[in-house]
Amino acid sequence: MYENRLTAFIDILGFSALVEESENSSEVTQNILNAITLMIPSSLEEHCKITPSSKVTSDLESVSIDANHMNEMLAELFEVRISQFSDCMVLSAKANCVMSCNMILEMIAKFSIKIWEDNKLLIRGGMTVGKLYHKDKEVIFGPAMIEAYKLEATLAEHPRILVKNECIASFKASGANDLFESIVTKSDDGFYQITLASAFRYMINDSSLNLNEFETVNELIREYDCLEAELDEIGKRQQSARVKSKYNWAKDNVRELDVSINKKQRRSY
Repeated sequence: MYENRLTAFIDILGFSALVEESENSSEVTQNILNAITLMIPSSLEEHCKITPSSKVTSDLESVSIDANHMNEMLAELFEVRISQFSDCMVLSAKANCVMSCNMILEMIAKFSIKIWEDNKLLIRGGMTVGKLYHKDKEVIFGPAMIEAYKLEATLAEHPRILVKNECIASFKASGANDLFESIVTKSDDGFYQITLASAFRYMINDSSLNLNEFETVNELIREYDCLEAELDEIGKRQQSARVKSKYNWAKDNVRELDVSINKKQRRSY
């Protein structure tokens, strides 16, 4: 019944406080709805689809049909399963499938950037490899999910997804080195982690956007250049020292990874 699956548990930080604030603010209520909508499996899958280049000027409809067909094939061959409940979600894929595991890493990178862009929210989570039953979007259970949840709830502390050593070994064994080395970093406290800053690094330096979506990459660079100041400003507005420390940690992580990000503006030739 169980399968050996790469499993990621993700939680939106500050969500409970946001819900309390929404009682007297329609704008905050809308922000909550936007964040939850983004976590719905169909929405997350749509956000990670292949799209034809904006540079294509002829036969665009044909290109779109080809891209849609490719997405259908990818969904069948390299299935990523997603379950969402309240402000949490679980993503899983067979641990021995390189493409599926890569897709999970890219989904996490895109989701963390998108939910920051739209709602200025940070995420935290845990990622592990282990036994999991995840046959559809409604039913999910197993030791891997419990372990991923415990990583998020008891060890992560900061806005990051903690990645178990077993995942790193699995990535290396499957040949997914290039992708995980761009997204996953080693923290000062000895954990492997995915952060908002490392998600930006992957999307700017190594994602397929660099093949032809030059303006999208340039926009990400501009957003990243504002990221440290935005985190600092939001952190200063927090009354809770515990919440303030999370923004300060994320800000320090941006500064730490800044030198490794290729900020040269992309141009088409």
